[in-house]
Amino acid sequence: MPAALWVAAAWVASAWVASAWGAEPPRLEQVGLCYTGFGVPGSGRPFAFGNHVLVNAGEGYPTLIDVSDKRAPRIVRYLPSWHFTSIIYPLPARDLVYLSSSRGRLIVVKGLSTLAEKGDLREIPWDGAKWGRSFLAGLRADGIGYTATTKEIVALDLNDPERPLELARIPVTRLKGEGMPTLPEDHAVGTTLVREGYQLTFCPDHSLSAALLDGGRRVAILQWKTPTEPVVRGEFANVEVSDKAGATAYGRVLALDSARLVLGHPASTSRYWQCRKLTFYDVRDPTKPKRFAEATLGDAGTHIRDIALAVRYVFVADGRNIASGHCVSRSQRSRLYVLDLEQLVPPGEKGKGKGDLTTLDAEGPPPSPRVAATFEDPMPTEYSQLNLVGDTLYVNDYNFGLWLFDVSVPLKTLKLGGVPVSAEGHWLYLKGDHAFMGHTFGGTIHVIAVADPAKPRTVGYYWDGQWLNYKAKIRGKGDAMYLPQEDGLAVVDISEPARPKRAGEFLDGEGKPLGAPCLDVSEAHAFVVAAPRGKTPCRLLVYDLGQPLKPSLLSAMELKDGKGFRVLLAGKMLYLVGYTGKRIMAADLSDPRQPRITADLHAEAVDIAGRKETLALKDGGGNGVPGMAFSRGYLYVSTGREAPGPYVLIFDVREPTAIRPVATLDVTDRRGWQYFACDVVVEGNRLILGDYGCEEVYDITGPTAPKRLAHYRRAYAWQAGAVRDGLLYVPKLDGLEVLRLP
Repeated sequence: MPAALWVAAAWVASAWVASAWGAEPPRLEQVGLCYTGFGVPGSGRPFAFGNHVLVNAGEGYPTLIDVSDKRAPRIVRYLPSWHFTSIIYPLPARDLVYLSSSRGRLIVVKGLSTLAEKGDLREIPWDGAKWGRSFLAGLRADGIGYTATTKEIVALDLNDPERPLELARIPVTRLKGEGMPTLPEDHAVGTTLVREGYQLTFCPDHSLSAALLDGGRRVAILQWKTPTEPVVRGEFANVEVSDKAGATAYGRVLALDSARLVLGHPASTSRYWQCRKLTFYDVRDPTKPKRFAEATLGDAGTHIRDIALAVRYVFVADGRNIASGHCVSRSQRSRLYVLDLEQLVPPGEKGKGKGDLTTLDAEGPPPSPRVAATFEDPMPTEYSQLNLVGDTLYVNDYNFGLWLFDVSVPLKTLKLGGVPVSAEGHWLYLKGDHAFMGHTFGGTIHVIAVADPAKPRTVGYYWDGQWLNYKAKIRGKGDAMYLPQEDGLAVVDISEPARPKRAGEFLDGEGKPLGAPCLDVSEAHAFVVAAPRGKTPCRLLVYDLGQPLKPSLLSAMELKDGKGFRVLLAGKMLYLVGYTGKRIMAADLSDPRQPRITADLHAEAVDIAGRKETLALKDGGGNGVPGMAFSRGYLYVSTGREAPGPYVLIFDVREPTAIRPVATLDVTDRRGWQYFACDVVVEGNRLILGDYGCEEVYDITGPTAPKRLAHYRRAYAWQAGAVRDGLLYVPKLDGLEVLRLP
C-alpha cells in the first residue's frame, strides 16, 4: 500500500470548517519507531532453516524467528512489506526464498544465511500474461519451478531471480480452473487456498504431482520423467458436494508424498472451504491409485486446515473456524489430531488391526486410521498451516502466530513455546516507561519500553487469545490494565511491565462477562457500557476501583434501546456515543451509585448552520472509530467517514441538559478508500486528528473553528495515539511511532 499523499488546508467559519489549499503547515518530527510487524497470522506454511523460521504475513511483513531455544522462540526482525504474500518457496541452494504475490509479480528475498541482519523483499521480472498470477505450484531443489495456467503447466528456471527463464509449456487440455473459484481475500490462501494453491500439488521430491482435471471432477497422478516431461499415469473421480442452487465444490489434495495422497472432502459449497473427512490413497504405483483408508474427524465445528505426513503418523490441524473469519471466539479451541496409518480400524468396528497398503480392498467402505492422540489447545486458537521438520512440528495460528510442538513421541505431542508474528497494531495504553500496544488478531499486547522515546523496543508480550473491541480504548488504574474485548473486559496485572499476567475480569451482577464493552476511568471508578447480549439489555455499569486488580460492581443501569456505546469521561459527566451513531447521551456521575442521564440526542440527522448532517457513524471493518474528545464544554466526535462528508462533528455540551451540534471539521481535498477520519485526542488547546493515513494537529482555542498547525504523513493507523510530555505515541498498523508535537 503506498503512503497516502496529503495536502494543506486552512480552516475557516464558525458553523462549519472546510479545508482549502494554503501554505504547507509544519510537519511533525519523528522521534522514534519500534516495529511490531503488520500482517495476517496463519498465512502459509512456516519455513524452517537452521535455527530460524520464516513466517509469511498474508499481507505485510514476514517475520523471522530464532528457534534455537524451542521453548522460548524470539523475533529477530520483521521484513517490511505491503505485498499480499502467502506461500513461501525456499531455494536454499541459491541462498534465497521466493514468495507468492496475489497482486503483483513473484517476490524474492536474497541472502537466507544473512537474513537476520539484512535482506528485503522485492519483485522479480514476471510475465503474468504468459505465466499467470504469481503463485508457484512447486519449486524443485535445483531451482525449476512450476505454475499452472488454464490449460498448461509452465516450467521456469528460477535460479537467477533477475532473469527467470521459461523452459517449457506443457499442455494439459483438461487442466481447467473454471470450476474452482478464486477467493477475493487472497491473503487467506494459507487456510482457504486460492485456485493456484491447489490445482497442482507436488510431492516433496517432485517426482509426482496431483492435478485436478475437468474443472475439479477428476484427480490425476502425474509422474515426472524429467523436470519438463510429465506423464499422466492414473486418475480417479474426485469427491464433490452440491447445493440446491446448483453450486458444486470438489475435494482438494491436502498432502502428497511418494507413497500416499490425502484428499480432503468439502463439507459444503461455501467459499470458505470446510473439511471434516479425509481419504487416503496408495500411489506407490501411480498408474493405479488405490484408496486404502478414510477418516472423519471431530464434529460439525471441525475445519481441517492442513496435514503433515510422517512415516507412520499423520498430523492434522483442526482450526475450528472458517478461514480468515476475522474473529475468534473466546471458547474456540484448535485441535491437533495424530492418526496412525499402521493401525487401521475396519468399518463399523472399534477395535484396531494391522493395516497393509498392498492388501486392502479398494471396493466398499475402507478402514479408518486410528486416532492415536488428540491435543486440544487450552487457549482460544485457530491453527492453520503445518510444517514438520524432524521431531518439531511448526504450527501457524491465525489467532497468535507460531507454535512449536515436540512430536518425537507422536502419542505424547508436547507444545513447547510460541511467539506472536506480524499482525495489525490498533490500540495503545501508555503507563510509566512502557507502552502497551494491542494487535487485532488474538488481541496480542506488545510491551514496548519507551524510557528513551528515541529508541523504543519490545520487551514482552501479553496474550489471552481474545480479540479486543474495535470500538473501545484500553484504560487502566495503578498496576491494572483493562482490556475491552469482544467478549469480556480483562484485568491485567502490569506490576512487572515486561511480564503482564491476567488477574481476572469485570463481571456483571450475575457473574457473567461483558459483551463488547467500552470504558473510561476516574480516580475511584470505572464506567463501563456493555452491549446487549441475548435477553440482557445494554447497560451502564459502575465499578469501584479501590482495589484496581479486583474491581467490584457498584451499580448498573439499563440504557433502553441501546446497541452499545463508546464512552468518554469529562469531570462529573460521562458522554456516550452509540455504536453506528445516531444517538449521543450525557450522564451525570455526581453520585456513581445513581448515574443520571441528563441529555439524549437521538436522531438520524441534525441541522448545522443550514446543512443537514447525518449522525450515522461508520463502524465498518476494523475501525477503532469514531473517536471522542472533550475540551472546555465541547465534544468532538470523529465520524469514520471519508470526504466529502465531515471528519469531525462538534457539539456544545456546556449545559448538562443539552447536546447541541454546532460545527463540523471538514476535509474536502482527500479522496480514496484510505482517506477517512479515525480518531481524535485533545491535549490542552490542541486537537490531534488521526486520519487513517496521517496525523494532524489543530489549534482549538476557538472550539468551533479548529485551525491546522501541523501534519505528518505516515503508514496507516486506526487510533490517533496518546500524548505525554510533548510527544505523541501512535499505534500504527506496523509498529509504535513517536512524534514530537509543535
